[in-house]
Amino acid sequence: GREPLTSRVGYYAWSWGFRGATGVVTTPCDLYQWDQALRGDKVLSDEAKEKFTRPFKAGYAYGWMVEETARGTRKIHHGGSTLGYTAKISRYVDENAVVIVTTNSQGDVHGLDEQLASILFRVNDGIDARVLARYSGVYELSPKDSFALAVEDDQFVVLSVGP
Repeated sequence: GREPLTSRVGYYAWSWGFRGATGVVTTPCDLYQWDQALRGDKVLSDEAKEKFTRPFKAGYAYGWMVEETARGTRKIHHGGSTLGYTAKISRYVDENAVVIVTTNSQGDVHGLDEQLASILFRVNDGIDARVLARYSGVYELSPKDSFALAVEDDQFVVLSVGP
């Protein structure tokens, strides 16, 4: 048999089911670049993208959950966790938007994902300004690349900070 796989994330026996969990170490910036690459035609053709995101079993496509939003647009998403790390990417392909949440805490990434989407798409115009203020600040994507979120007139404004 094969030797067990040891990774920076955790130890699992070598098997197909754990290749993604232990074989992929990524960042929000990497996930954003992956989202952008999937929107173009360098990674997948239009035909392959359609097949890649066509649900075949209970809303599940090839590695993605696919659902319709309340706005009548497509949300293509998936999340995962392992040994203290949790992540979720939600691609709003018809609206050219993506929400990426990663954490090494016990936080609710699915709830945060939904809150961020409601802010992004102004689903709930009655969001308390104190809730928005909690997410204001500078976010570092890499040591040389960051951005800032500020609240103006009860909505987020993205300020470029890095290159």
